[in-house]
Amino acid sequence: MPYFLLLPLLLLLAIASPLLAEPRQLHNNKAPGWMASVGKLTVPGQKWEDGERHHYQENCSGTLISKKKIHDPSDTRHSARYVISAWHCLEYYNDLSKAISFSLPNSEIEHNAALVISGGSMNADWVLLRLDQPIAIDAPIVIWTEPASIGKTTLTSAGYSRDLMAADNGRLLSYHPDCSVTAIASAVITTNCRAAKGASGGPLVAVVEGEVRLLGVLSAGDGEAVSLYVPSDQFARRVAPYLRR
Repeated sequence: MPYFLLLPLLLLLAIASPLLAEPRQLHNNKAPGWMASVGKLTVPGQKWEDGERHHYQENCSGTLISKKKIHDPSDTRHSARYVISAWHCLEYYNDLSKAISFSLPNSEIEHNAALVISGGSMNADWVLLRLDQPIAIDAPIVIWTEPASIGKTTLTSAGYSRDLMAADNGRLLSYHPDCSVTAIASAVITTNCRAAKGASGGPLVAVVEGEVRLLGVLSAGDGEAVSLYVPSDQFARRVAPYLRR
């Protein structure tokens, strides 16, 4: 199964908008602070093809999440130990002796990540991982479950897209600010955010009254004008008990 699924051609023709100039930007010290919590996920995998076992590496994106909100001015630092990403990034992860790694932008430190719980299929394309140790963060991202609305909420998508040359083949974090929801279905939400290979599992975020809200997880798209995300209400209740620990 591809890392970043291509939608059926007829669907793309129906919802894709004309391509514009490259809307994505590279993460730097002027980027929103919450992006420091969007990391690169490296997953060792293996699968059988024509009777032979093949090893490969899946590169995706993931987001540190927290149960805390940022309205308390006395609490300026937070820690996060759990990462939300896409299930299909771990579809062929079946050798538990090999660690999944997670690294944050501008950091050489790699943290081991362990699978906790997942949706288990492309119909519920999300996964929760636990890091070997918590990470201190300044701007926590909280899961938000209110229904999406077309064109009313300004979104930002982020991830390690490999098609953007300036992002050094997915080594650097890039993001698309000021994109929005274009269609709503029960399982996925369609946006005009741009993302490509390597960005799977990255966040769709809205900042409302200073609170950084995770609206969902990037799941699929055409790599150009259409990206789909799994809304947070699909996994919020299942991951909540872990965040309280």
